Amino acid sequence: MSVESNRSFAMLFISFLLTFCAIQGLKNPVWNTQAFDEGLSVSTPVPLVDTKYTNSDPKFSSVKVYGGSTASYALGVSVGRMKDISASQTSVQFSSAAKYLSTTPGAVVVGVRDVLLQGYPGQAITVSQNGGATFVARNYRFGGMFASLFGFYRSPGSRPPEIDRFLDSLHFSTTGPLTMAGPELTRYPLGDSGLSALFPRQPDHKDALIGTGSEAGTIHAYTSDYGLRSFMAGYGELPSTPAKSSVTDVVSKARQVTDALLAIVHGKVEKQRTEQIGSDQGLYTQFVYHEQARGSVLVYVHSTRIIIVIEYAPKVYEDSKTVEAFLHSVEPKS
Repeated sequence: MSVESNRSFAMLFISFLLTFCAIQGLKNPVWNTQAFDEGLSVSTPVPLVDTKYTNSDPKFSSVKVYGGSTASYALGVSVGRMKDISASQTSVQFSSAAKYLSTTPGAVVVGVRDVLLQGYPGQAITVSQNGGATFVARNYRFGGMFASLFGFYRSPGSRPPEIDRFLDSLHFSTTGPLTMAGPELTRYPLGDSGLSALFPRQPDHKDALIGTGSEAGTIHAYTSDYGLRSFMAGYGELPSTPAKSSVTDVVSKARQVTDALLAIVHGKVEKQRTEQIGSDQGLYTQFVYHEQARGSVLVYVHSTRIIIVIEYAPKVYEDSKTVEAFLHSVEPKS
């Protein structure tokens, strides 16, 4: 998150938890596992409730914040879906979080260290604050998400052991909403284009510019997320009628579009092949990005449109059945 949005989030979060602390006491907590739709779970002695935090950071398409507390400490989880999922943004997100903590009035960063969880990079931060309080956080980057676990307690004095137990309990899940069998897909229209595709949920629409110079073009993208998985189907209008183009020309155009897409996420091609979709020609590409994520993209020409279908997720998903169904779901076909 940006410095300003991190600061505003922290103030909201701490205010919420201090209010909770004033009204709630828990002497003998019972620990339970709490799972979140965003694809992670924690073990917590108190229910973590949605704070209804309003995201104002343009770097994130969505942010959810959950919090709860006892009379001695407060705990929280925030999960944000990043718009820029390039690997180079990881260090930016971590340094931004550390910078905001160090620039909060009266706050002193007393500890920063790198951490690793299930192969995902992270950073642990401890901050001493005015009024005799300590704020600890662990931030992780996983796929296109940025997750933070928080603990807050009064000091001086020893840190409540429950805080470390909570921070150590984070698990990036492959169960529950993120079953290996994949989500149930339902057909939704791609706006008023006359096209439709299968999605796990109602897709969001956003236009995006890909390519540069004379090769730049607008893609009308429809995206639906399911836990850590993302499904996108979109199309762009072609300036000329491709019916007169050869198969080689069509595949070349599909490759240009694919290369432009992979450049955005710093993706590396693992497998690539030409593919027939009805009577249309296209290009299928399997790619990897970051160290822990993979994706598949199908690009082909249909009538006077270029069709783009992408699915990407952490590497733990080997759900070829859902991927295949989604990639070939755009209707109508020739």
